[in-house]
Amino acid sequence: MTIETGKRVFVLALLLLVALASSSSVLDEPATEYVDAGMKRALTTFAIARALNAAISLAQGTEVTVGIGAALTLSVGEALDPVNDLVESFSDLMLMASVAFGIQKILIVIGHYQYVQWLVIGALAVWGTVYLLARKTPRWLDQILVLMLLVRFAVPVVGVGSDAIYDRILSGEYQQSATGLSAASASVESTITELRQEKKSLPQPEGNAGTNPGSTTQQPADESIWWPWAKGNEDSRHGNLGKALSKLDPRPYIENLKQQAGVAVDHMINLIVVFVLQTVLVPMFLLWAMYLALRSVIGKQNHS
Repeated sequence: MTIETGKRVFVLALLLLVALASSSSVLDEPATEYVDAGMKRALTTFAIARALNAAISLAQGTEVTVGIGAALTLSVGEALDPVNDLVESFSDLMLMASVAFGIQKILIVIGHYQYVQWLVIGALAVWGTVYLLARKTPRWLDQILVLMLLVRFAVPVVGVGSDAIYDRILSGEYQQSATGLSAASASVESTITELRQEKKSLPQPEGNAGTNPGSTTQQPADESIWWPWAKGNEDSRHGNLGKALSKLDPRPYIENLKQQAGVAVDHMINLIVVFVLQTVLVPMFLLWAMYLALRSVIGKQNHS
């Protein structure tokens, strides 16, 4: 057997293996499992983002009025305004990531469709026949074969490759950031709930001192009543109110909210990086590498 004959036998055997792989699910099943897991992660992260958005909306509807006489009204949600737009954009990105995984799953199903398998096997058969009968295959036939192989195997190969990269590089970052974002969202909601409870428990200043019930007429105060012990009672009453107002000072709550929002932002940025790599950069890189490899291997047969 000459070297040329041995090479042709090897190429035909390789074509036969590709045809068998086209009719099996050896790559489809692990790729589908990866896509399903990725979609679940994206939807879980989307739910966490919506919970954080709901907590921020609750904060934006919270106002606290402090002070005696000249009152000061503070909107607690103002502290989270810069984060609100980022949370909404982040939740939209997670929804888009879920759609991207869904598209990959549909493409896997299309590639595994029976008619697609027949087209791939047909392209392999035609290319193999021309290769046996002539030393050089037409360029258009090479392009058709590359296209059909990409239609059948591109998404499963990309899914398996992306799964390997995720398990070895990205899984730890995702778990840590998703857990941290969930904890930050719960902390923001807890802080807002605590502030609203404190606001409800705040005693209000007593008005219309010296007014008979059911009457709007101010009654003259008897100095023998207000002095000296009544005055002390009034001071005590205002002192208790001052302590309550001091307890409701919203500044510590606002500082806590800013810190919790900062932590949430850090985790959201990490998650954005993870999902952009999973759904855009890594698949594009693997697809381009697969295309170059197929074009190089198939085109090389024409120059040998």
